Amino acid sequence: MAAGSKRYSAELKKDAVDMVAQGSTEWAAMGKTADLLGVRSAKTVRLWVRKVPAAGPADSVASAESELVRKLKRANGILKAASAFLRPKSTGHTDNRGLRRHPPGQPGGC
Repeated sequence: MAAGSKRYSAELKKDAVDMVAQGSTEWAAMGKTADLLGVRSAKTVRLWVRKVPAAGPADSVASAESELVRKLKRANGILKAASAFLRPKSTGHTDNRGLRRHPPGQPGGC
């Protein structure tokens, strides 16, 4: 370890990465994060940010949304199948012509 260098905790590094992710411009956020956390250089924060995999808070929200969309599409498919099953079979007629009606009180059996 070089003279004058400082070791930072994993928790502080994680906080720095999270703060940079919430900043407006990345470099400005790195500089502000370094100042707020007492880190000597924005370049140090930049190294921490680069080491973190690309999956961040926005990705977890996106994956949750895609999971919800997948479930809703499945439910929609089930509802469409149930609707088709319960729909009365069409006779091909668009009106009631050709259907025999029996007067009230008389049996309509064949």
